[in-house]
Amino acid sequence: MDLKAIVFDFDGVCIDTEKARFMSWQRIFESFGLELPRDEWLKNIGKATYVSDPFTVLQSLVTTELDRSELHRRHRESEIEIAARLPVLPGVKELLGEARSLGILCAVASSSSHNWVDGHLERRRLLGFFDTVVCREDTESHKPDPAPYIKALVRLGVNSKNAIAVEDSPAGIASAKAAGLYCIAVPCSMTLGMDMSAADRLTGSLGEVSLVGDFL
Repeated sequence: MDLKAIVFDFDGVCIDTEKARFMSWQRIFESFGLELPRDEWLKNIGKATYVSDPFTVLQSLVTTELDRSELHRRHRESEIEIAARLPVLPGVKELLGEARSLGILCAVASSSSHNWVDGHLERRRLLGFFDTVVCREDTESHKPDPAPYIKALVRLGVNSKNAIAVEDSPAGIASAKAAGLYCIAVPCSMTLGMDMSAADRLTGSLGEVSLVGDFL
């Protein structure tokens, strides 16, 4: 492959923020003496909007009328607190460094907001490694639609046959493959066990990936 670019998903690939989101809602459910069903939450992985809204799930389990805005505020505060303590996932910094040394462009294609993605990358001094960051505000359609990856490639000026994607969810893999990219699947704590068979390669960690050894 004449590799010219790597496009990373963010949540679950760069940082295991998928876990932070789930844990935050789980705290709220526990405050009502309940548990958020993991299977319900997994429906949301890789998506820009809720497929299974945890507030709606919780409201269906209690008899009192809940305050949506208040619970979302509590969720957001808890999510930020948990995510701030999470480390960069294994192999991410090394792969970004290798790409930079080889002149390979890097991008993010995420279903999350710029505030969320850019903020986490900047605090961990990773934002400067990316030539462009595509988030949900940047496209009308979202994963599993290929729009985020297409937008990233257009911004980079790279053809899909010269790029690889790194994803952690079936929705993300579908998006990358529909855009024509070779896709590496790296499951995170929340997506481990999900069907990643549509990816071109499955690996347990980006620490197992070497651009020179694997693609160049």
